[in-house]
Amino acid sequence: MKKLFTLLFVLVLATEFTFSQTFGLKLGFNSSAIGVSEDDLLPDDQQTRAGFQIGGLAVIEVSDIADFRTGLTYTQKGASWDVDGSSSDLVFALDYLEVPLDFAFKIGDNGFSLNAGSYLAFLLGAELRFDGESDDAEDISAMDFGLDFGASYLINETILLDIKYGMGLGNLIDDDDVDGTALNGALQFSVAYVFNN
Repeated sequence: MKKLFTLLFVLVLATEFTFSQTFGLKLGFNSSAIGVSEDDLLPDDQQTRAGFQIGGLAVIEVSDIADFRTGLTYTQKGASWDVDGSSSDLVFALDYLEVPLDFAFKIGDNGFSLNAGSYLAFLLGAELRFDGESDDAEDISAMDFGLDFGASYLINETILLDIKYGMGLGNLIDDDDVDGTALNGALQFSVAYVFNN
C-alpha cells in the first residue's frame, strides 16, 4: 500500500506541469485523536489534541469540474489526557510533514467543492509531554498514510476555505511484540491564499 501511494505521488509530480496550475500558502487548525483496536494500548478517557498546520498548496486543474490538490504541510496530530489533580494534560504529540493527494469536484460555479483523496505523512517527531517536560516516544512508525474526505469554498479565486477529515490507515505502532493497531484521525480546518497566474 505504501508503495502504491509513493508511486502515485511520483506520477503526479512528473505530470503536473502539463495542466493549468496555481499555488498558495495555507494555515489551519487540527483537532486530532488516536483510534485503537485494543483498549489497553492507550489510557482511558482520551481527549483530542489541538494543533496547527502550515504549508504550501498546489492546485492543478484536471477538467472543468475537477481539480487535483497537493502540496507540503507541517501538521500536528496526536491525542491528550486530562490527569486528575494536575493543571497539565498528558499530551502524545505527533508532528508530520504531510503530502495531500486530493481531488476537488466542483459543485456549480459558486466556488463549492466536495473533496476526496489520500495523504502520505512522514514523521518529524513523537513526544510525550507533561507538566512542561517532554520525552521522546519510542516505536512509532516513521510513515503514515490514509484517506481524506471534506469540502471547500473558493472565494474570488483567491481565498480557499477547507474542512476535511483525515482517516489514518497506517499502524502508528512499530513494534512486532505489541498486538493491536493505533490509527490517526484528524478533523482539519484551513484557510489558503491562492496566487493566481
